[in-house]
Amino acid sequence: MLGLCKLLSTFFLVGFIPGPSGTWGSLAAFAIYLALPSVAVPYIIALFLLLGTISSHIYAKSVGKRDPREVVVDEAVGMWISLLPSKGLWLIFSFLVFRTLDIAKPFPISWMEEKLQGGLGIMMDDVVAGLITALLVLTLRKEVPGW
Repeated sequence: MLGLCKLLSTFFLVGFIPGPSGTWGSLAAFAIYLALPSVAVPYIIALFLLLGTISSHIYAKSVGKRDPREVVVDEAVGMWISLLPSKGLWLIFSFLVFRTLDIAKPFPISWMEEKLQGGLGIMMDDVVAGLITALLVLTLRKEVPGW
């Protein structure tokens, strides 16, 4: 069971790649998103949100850390959410905005990370960053036609 939680929470071990683990997790999710049929994406998001919350809770507890750096399933889910309204160049914009929000953690993202515990706390800051990115893209796409 712990092995499966480690595999899921590290997004199939991507979180163990040396360097910026959150960026690697986001890049892996970006590549997978491009390969998925768009009709499947909401279901994949829901599945990984549920499994990611459970597996990251169990894994984090097993290593004795609140939010281990190698846990990147949260970045995958947040990235997928941020990409939902994006096409063309907006995909790159979404990636950059999501990573910026995930690193800078402005309110309410920081609040989620600080106040929520366990797997929910690990996942929800990135879910909120993804939602903010998606809303920003939806708003800006109306202002910048042709992108």
